[in-house]
Amino acid sequence: MENGENTTGAGNRFSAALGKCIQIEERFSALGEELKKDGALSQKEKELICLAIAVVKGCIWCVRRHTAAAIDLGASYEQVIEAASMAVQMDGGPGAARMRQLALKAIEEYDEGYRAERLGAEWDLVKVHPANVRS
Repeated sequence: MENGENTTGAGNRFSAALGKCIQIEERFSALGEELKKDGALSQKEKELICLAIAVVKGCIWCVRRHTAAAIDLGASYEQVIEAASMAVQMDGGPGAARMRQLALKAIEEYDEGYRAERLGAEWDLVKVHPANVRS
């Protein structure tokens, strides 16, 4: 753009696009919360399913979040590994490579007190207060 040219239009279009992205993320999150309520499957079972899918997709943030959620809902570490192992059955070799790397890393981070937390529009790994860490 040349000096003195008005860039307000571009800024407004970006703001509108960002607003739409945030709106979609909020709706998607609300859908997820509704789907995860107890039904024919428990919340824990649903989190274990989400974990297996996250391993297949290779999403470390998703693995961290669903590992922590499943454990917080009463899943044992063995149940977490079994659920993640189902990714191997459904995804073959690539799932096998990711299963150990992602699931064990997520359990290790959980034990160290880290949780995947939504910070605005992004996910981040956050250390929680030691009193809130499950022993």
